[in-house]
Amino acid sequence: MTGILITNSPAMAITLCVLTALAVVARHYLIKAGKRRWPVTVALFILAVLAYLDFAHARVMASFVPARKGAYHYFMGAKYFKEVGQFNLYRFTLLADKETKIDRLKKIKKVRNQQDYELMRASQALKLAIEERPKAFSDERWAEFKRDWVAMSRDLPPAVWERMLQDRGFNPPPFWSFIPGTVAQFIDISNNQVFMWAMHIDMIVFALAVVVVGLCCGLDAALLVFLYVVLAWFYESKFIGTYFQFFWLAGLIVGMSLLRRGFGKISAACFALSAMLRLFPLMFVTGPGIAWLRDWWQTRRWSKAWTGFLLAFFIASLIFVGIGLTRGRGPASTKDFVSKITMHADNQKFDTNKFGLKRAIALKLTDPWPFISMEERVERFFQNKALYHFLLVAIVGLMIAAVWKKVDGDAWVVPLGAVIIFALMTASRYYFLLWVVFLIPGRENDRRGFAAFADALLFLNNALMFLIVHVLHDRAAFTAGNFGFLACSLLFPLYLLLHGRRETEPEKTAQP
Repeated sequence: MTGILITNSPAMAITLCVLTALAVVARHYLIKAGKRRWPVTVALFILAVLAYLDFAHARVMASFVPARKGAYHYFMGAKYFKEVGQFNLYRFTLLADKETKIDRLKKIKKVRNQQDYELMRASQALKLAIEERPKAFSDERWAEFKRDWVAMSRDLPPAVWERMLQDRGFNPPPFWSFIPGTVAQFIDISNNQVFMWAMHIDMIVFALAVVVVGLCCGLDAALLVFLYVVLAWFYESKFIGTYFQFFWLAGLIVGMSLLRRGFGKISAACFALSAMLRLFPLMFVTGPGIAWLRDWWQTRRWSKAWTGFLLAFFIASLIFVGIGLTRGRGPASTKDFVSKITMHADNQKFDTNKFGLKRAIALKLTDPWPFISMEERVERFFQNKALYHFLLVAIVGLMIAAVWKKVDGDAWVVPLGAVIIFALMTASRYYFLLWVVFLIPGRENDRRGFAAFADALLFLNNALMFLIVHVLHDRAAFTAGNFGFLACSLLFPLYLLLHGRRETEPEKTAQP
């Protein structure tokens, strides 16, 4: 990295975010005036290069040094899904550590029980693993698990492993493990070169998704997608050095790009893929469902385009669920997942480093910046519960109204699912890269004011988070980010209602 200016500073991030917001507004007015927009494209390219050098380059270079922390849950959970399922990875890890005499975990007193999220004594978890091992693993698979544990454990000290074994574990749906689990069977993680290639899968897939954006929607959209992901304060280049953890994001990006080119059914399959990998993208069919009902109500005929989209999504989802049932645990894996994710969602809805409407109002609104305990956040949520219900109704109501009005040729029907996700769910921070769908407007829609408005607001929200963390602290930045996403959830549909162009017939590229 010698010779490359890398500051990784909040000031630089704020500058890049604000300049990007200004660029998208300038681009809109150039398009509106019928002038060439290549100066903005050049500016976005320069900003993308600066963002990469300042915030991603160091992580890319570091990812060529083996570091197995990011891979433990997803690699081991996928490869041994048949044996460990949703609940038992930690206890079998304790047993593997004991039998191999690696002793990375010897001094750990407690691990998290994945069935109720309570901390349990490590000795109790170890006892359960000894009892369950013969039923869960064949001798050959157990020997392989232990070999992988020896390779996995060597990069990290015991203190890091203690924190990891008190984490909330492995949570993706059963289908997720199909491709990662199959690929993992052929990866020797004791071979550093092979392992490093495996840890670059998410980065490679994201790069390919950005290329698809460029091919379908133009270079400007591709640069904006790249900039938003790299400049998201809450993201910090997390998919560099992970294992199939961000395929859901690539599914959203590719699906949105294909939708803009009119490939509705293939696009729906991509959204279904994303949903079966991470569940919450199911909300992106909310808008198409409302549009489908709207068209029937207004014409007493089913919309061919939205019917095809919804059917393709439903059929693809069924196929993916069926594939998940083949992962060796049958219907029990789905039952376990539902139990785990329900508990997970309930447990984390007021967590500090999360985004969602409940998290946004679980504060003392007159003084929202200090760090407060989980118990205080729960108490303040119930104090503000009337406000929560008001905002929930406002967000959902505005979104339904914007879709029902049929503005801008239904161009934003699918992306508006993001506001429903914010209103109904509290999710881990990096999942809120999902707002990237608004940055893929399509060639016919980017002349409209809404694209510039939405893009600018999203980049300014990123700038706000960098500013708050610089002035105050990271917990306050999460609060600011939640307020920013709340503003987006209210203002995006409101803007469309006030300024969107009413269409009697959808534009060629708007619907699938």
